[in-house]
Amino acid sequence: MTFGELLKKLRRAAKMSLRDLAKAADVDVVLLSKVERNISHIPDMGDVAKYAKALGLIQDSEEWTHFMDVALKSMSEPLTVFTEEELQKKVPVFLRTNSEELPSMEVYKKVCELTKAAFINQA
Repeated sequence: MTFGELLKKLRRAAKMSLRDLAKAADVDVVLLSKVERNISHIPDMGDVAKYAKALGLIQDSEEWTHFMDVALKSMSEPLTVFTEEELQKKVPVFLRTNSEELPSMEVYKKVCELTKAAFINQA
């Protein structure tokens, strides 16, 4: 089980929404959502402790220790990798046409090339 899966499981068991947990842990709800979906790493163990406290885990309990162990392990694991087709479906709305169709693979690949070039030039 990934950290994101464990976090989501515990959040749901606590009957908390993403917004509830984000507010209680004083973290960004978008980041929290990405962590749960395994598309963003946990910023640091400080945030993990915030999640644990907000979920009501008791410090140094077996559940707390397991939560921390899974978090540490997940920091070294790769994030979710999407296929070209999956990524194309996730392209932001501004790239979609007026007819709400997905951009062609050719357009998508060109956008990816330009985005990568922009990031490389900033480094």
